[in-house]
Amino acid sequence: MPQDQDKEARRCPGENYDINVPICKGRQRMRYPKCLLCRHRSEETNARLEVDDTVEPSVFRRDCVLGTYGKDLTEQTARKIGAAFVEYIRARKGTAARMAVGRDIRSSSHRLGFSVSRGITDAGMDVCDIGEVGTEVVGFIIADKQLDGGVMVTGSHHQKELNGFLFFGEGGELLGWDDGIEQISALTCQRRKTKPPRTGRIQNMDVLDEFKSFVATFVGTLKPMRIVVDAANGMAGKLAPLVFEDMAGIEIVPMNFDADGDFPNHQPNPLVPANLEALRKTVVDESAHFGVAFDGDCDRIVFVDDRGRIVDGDVTGALISRELLAKQPDGIVVYDLRCSASVREEIKNAGGKPLRSKVGADSLRGTMKKRDGLFACGLSGDYYYRDFFGGRSGMVTLIQVLNLLSRSATPLSELADSIRRYTHSGELRIPLPRPDEAEDKLRALETQFPDGKVDKLDGLTVAFSNWWFNIRREGGENRLRLNVEGRNHDVMEDGKQRVLEALRSIGI
Repeated sequence: MPQDQDKEARRCPGENYDINVPICKGRQRMRYPKCLLCRHRSEETNARLEVDDTVEPSVFRRDCVLGTYGKDLTEQTARKIGAAFVEYIRARKGTAARMAVGRDIRSSSHRLGFSVSRGITDAGMDVCDIGEVGTEVVGFIIADKQLDGGVMVTGSHHQKELNGFLFFGEGGELLGWDDGIEQISALTCQRRKTKPPRTGRIQNMDVLDEFKSFVATFVGTLKPMRIVVDAANGMAGKLAPLVFEDMAGIEIVPMNFDADGDFPNHQPNPLVPANLEALRKTVVDESAHFGVAFDGDCDRIVFVDDRGRIVDGDVTGALISRELLAKQPDGIVVYDLRCSASVREEIKNAGGKPLRSKVGADSLRGTMKKRDGLFACGLSGDYYYRDFFGGRSGMVTLIQVLNLLSRSATPLSELADSIRRYTHSGELRIPLPRPDEAEDKLRALETQFPDGKVDKLDGLTVAFSNWWFNIRREGGENRLRLNVEGRNHDVMEDGKQRVLEALRSIGI
């Protein structure tokens, strides 16, 4: 080895001192745990790592772990994931002592929560078990108690058979693929056993009163309102009564507040219109100011206006932008590129700085963090706040809409109509015969629109003077997702047909 390479400086993940190449290689021969996270890891080291074939790698997704309980996601896997997460946190921070674990109401969540906690304590870290809570509570308590990270056991908006984990770093920030999950996956699937100096302990912790007090700091001067809340038999049935019990003048009409992990009334996914039918009817029957539907872990929310109409996620995002920018002008607001052009216009009209993002929670959150954004929104009922540790919160989102309506004499239906200046197709899903040809097909599609302005931030976006479209492939799906928007309905339909004809011409 040349002498200058011998003296090359390297640094192990989480350590604050440099080592040279021989020491680095020696650690790899000794199977030093941090080598699993290191960019200097050699092919020889990779070949020596033993793959744990009891772990199904497909459960590790872009922003979570998700699998079918008892099949690809077992209690044994959960325990290994808990231990791997500790190794990741220690490699990232250098040292760590306490981690929060919360869970939703699913029948498998208690068992998976206990198993992931056992994995954490196996690796020598203490667990603060905060019980059945919404996902946003985990992020809050990590930041409030200055914990080293945390895990939420939840299947979110998915059917009852599915369950999984969300991961949080210090400060309460959600972790995605690029800032944690990829490495946690590697540690889980290729982790050698190490004996910690001690076994951690599990301590129960009641945090809901503290969460309630923190959320109350977002509340302005509210006028009396009557709202219908559909908890989908999930965690909103526990959080909503707690958060709003002391807010004078706010009357909640409850729907599906009984906690039941079998979700007997409807799947806890408010993005499916069929799941909102009963809520829409109840809002009108009760003469309510508006209604809201939550997902299973309470961090995703969809609004229904006073006329019983669904308010799309980008319209809600534009309205919340108005509210936040009224107090913090010049702030950056991030929105996903599927959103209506009116979202950008609203942000600018309110004095803010609009910033487009790729689609997905990971991208929205990451872009907001990187640019110190005030707020981030998309079409999926996820709303991220800088002042909520960069995380998403269904309860804070509900409060922001209450604040907005309290400052206005205009009902939600009219406010929403003021945003709906264009006609949006909604997301269309188009089968892709050969997924490996996706990039080639998008390049071919681009040539069909030489008169448009092309943007490749995420998939292919082509804009014209009075309409635009975006088409993209999400993850490894065997389909494309198409969004079209036009100045009016006829323009949108003409544009959509033009795109569909172009797709047919290239064999899709």
